[in-house]
Amino acid sequence: MNLVNVALDAEEAKEESGAEDAMDNGGDLPKYPYGLCLHLDDHTLEALGLTTMPEVNSWVRLEAKGVIVGVESRQTQDGEAEQYLKIQITALGVDTTGEMEQAAAPKVRSMTEVANSLYKE
Repeated sequence: MNLVNVALDAEEAKEESGAEDAMDNGGDLPKYPYGLCLHLDDHTLEALGLTTMPEVNSWVRLEAKGVIVGVESRQTQDGEAEQYLKIQITALGVDTTGEMEQAAAPKVRSMTEVANSLYKE
């Protein structure tokens, strides 16, 4: 499975936040689409064996297994088609050990390009 850089470009970040510009949002536009940030509570951290918290901005390797629990397709008023996929993570592994370098990031692609690569007719 290939990893895909799903970072938002500047225009997509404005659209995602609903702000006209960064100043409308306190100068802080999102870097990634909604729903791509995992929040792990004490129970989950314990289950994963994470007894020592990693430093902010350190890289981790994730492996997950999930089940599709929802699919949605709709068309907006302006005629734009949107598709959503809801995945429930059922098993998760997090590796915070060792030196992990950030791989060279692939070219930032628009959400349309990412969607087109995922949803082929």
